[in-house]
Amino acid sequence: MNEDELDQLLKSAGWEEEAPNDFRRGVWSLIQAGESRRDVRVIAWLERVLEGFARPSVAIVGCLVMIAAGAMIGTQSAAHGADGKSTYAQVVSPFAARHP
Repeated sequence: MNEDELDQLLKSAGWEEEAPNDFRRGVWSLIQAGESRRDVRVIAWLERVLEGFARPSVAIVGCLVMIAAGAMIGTQSAAHGADGKSTYAQVVSPFAARHP
């Protein structure tokens, strides 16, 4: 059944009454309230996470974890044996051969 046939069937059913305006307003207010509650929950969660990082002990641990992760990534990329000049040439030159 396509849309035209469905429209004709609905028109033949004889129900032409519109929903009252206060019903529509009520539905939209419930939809908006649900959306705002979801937004409030996300904001509250984000505030709790950021408040946790504001504590000195958590901030120090976070910085140490980031420094350790950066050092590990740096040593792994340096361990592949590429010197700075060849890496720069491969990045800048479109003619430099790229090896996996």
